[in-house]
Amino acid sequence: MTTAFRASPVDFSAVSAPSGDRPDDILDLLRLRAHLREQLVRGREALGKLSHEFERVDADIHRLTGTPRKVDRERSQISGDFTLLVLGAVEEARRPLNAREVARKIMSDQGFDEDDKEMRNRILRRVNVCLWTQTQKGRLRQSQPKTNPIKWELANPWTAGPKV
Repeated sequence: MTTAFRASPVDFSAVSAPSGDRPDDILDLLRLRAHLREQLVRGREALGKLSHEFERVDADIHRLTGTPRKVDRERSQISGDFTLLVLGAVEEARRPLNAREVARKIMSDQGFDEDDKEMRNRILRRVNVCLWTQTQKGRLRQSQPKTNPIKWELANPWTAGPKV
């Protein structure tokens, strides 16, 4: 289980206060800017991890109780890291999958009701777009170009998987 996110206070001790238009003052401000940017990135990463952990726990609760998750139709709970879900599903399968299989795996992992036709079609549409985009970026490829439905696999299993 992850611990609660605690925002660390900004440490300005490494940066001296600027006093004029000297080049050192500009360098100090640039150092402060870089320091703040680094803290912002760390905060976003921590928030993303907490959000992912929350979604995983929520999906486990719904999977164990057998009740489908109620999903806001306007904005799905899995909108932020959908590419990671798709790449993770393809990587876990260790065999080429078609888009329907990827969508079914994501829906079951996230605890969605697989009988909800509208949600299934929405996720399938997003999976298709994601598969095509990742193919254009070189992370995925079609396993056998002449098959119907198209089956997808990692282009390079050593480097293409999701970064955790």
